[in-house]
Amino acid sequence: MRFHPRRLPLALAALLTLPLSLSVSTPAAAAPDPARSCQVSPGGFLSEGPTDWRNFPRPAGKVKMAMLFVDFANAPADTSVESELNLFSPVSENWYAASSYGKFDLDILPYKRWLRLPATLNDQALQHPLMRGEDHRPDVVTDDPALASIFRNAVALADPHFDFAETDALLLVPSRRSGYTRGYATFERIQADGNTILAETNLATSRYRDGHILLNHEGGHLLSLPDTYGGPGGFGWTGGWDVMGHMWGPAPDHFAWHKWKLGWLADTQIACLATRGGAIEQTVTPVETEPGTKAVVVRYGASTAYIAEVRQRIGLDTRACDTGVLIYRIDSRTPSGSGPVRVMDAQPNTSCGGLGLNNAPFDLGPGEVATFTDAANRVRIQVVAKSGADYTVRASLG
Repeated sequence: MRFHPRRLPLALAALLTLPLSLSVSTPAAAAPDPARSCQVSPGGFLSEGPTDWRNFPRPAGKVKMAMLFVDFANAPADTSVESELNLFSPVSENWYAASSYGKFDLDILPYKRWLRLPATLNDQALQHPLMRGEDHRPDVVTDDPALASIFRNAVALADPHFDFAETDALLLVPSRRSGYTRGYATFERIQADGNTILAETNLATSRYRDGHILLNHEGGHLLSLPDTYGGPGGFGWTGGWDVMGHMWGPAPDHFAWHKWKLGWLADTQIACLATRGGAIEQTVTPVETEPGTKAVVVRYGASTAYIAEVRQRIGLDTRACDTGVLIYRIDSRTPSGSGPVRVMDAQPNTSCGGLGLNNAPFDLGPGEVATFTDAANRVRIQVVAKSGADYTVRASLG
């Protein structure tokens, strides 16, 4: 039998014609919670939790990083300092200016000569499991004096001719022959010219493969960001999103969460939901541009949150495989390199650019998936409308 609403009682007809999305169990959207309600608990030294800026140079305004070029008695340089500098400057500086909306002005200060270090320092480093490919920890080493001593010796050699008084961090460029194939960061608090250099990174010989983006990845560690690569295939947790993961991926601009953590996004640009039984609805603008709300954050645990942001093929992400609303989970308890960020995949059985998560965004339209649900934690995030490059996102926390 065919039912016709006009032939039924008025109340029953109204119920039959209601869209399913307006189920009485769906909470009505309300004003977002204060953004700080979506801050998660502190994690380890490098984590997705709040940054303790006593330990890291704050990326606001002009930040001066000295660049020192070192070779060794058994690995003399065979390239010019200028050619090495040109790999990073001004491209890395411009990259940070774009990602931070002009809020972070990286100023690379090179000491334009090779500093010769003893062969023993190079030999010790090459025997380290990190360089031998036997240490698969993240590219951050804070506890090995054999590696840290290279930075201290380089500063000591340069100090009579270079002013470190206003240096916030140190960028070390080893000679091509040195065998330093893997970058790493240290936090040794080196003293020079009455100043404390908080953080240092080694821009290894992988720079010839990675180019300037190596500095922007390792530089992220200097600013407190963890490694987000790893998982199946090496990039199974975040795909080609964010330079702290697949540094040469198609969409390397920082996650909105990272930009908020670094202070490049204001609290007013975060729509927060941290109240159980609540829901919010917000228009979100692309993370690659400055104005507007940049993320909907649903904090569902002390250390965990889901983030929904918009990614488009603009700015640093012009090579993005896919666009739409990118949804990911952060956990401040998960260590660097162990998956502190996990991207949710709207198209789990497909791939783009060789990685499954490169086409992870949720979207509207034929063949697209518009709703993400974490039933266990009672989180639901929906794409409800699109206008140009902007999306309207609805989030509920049961």
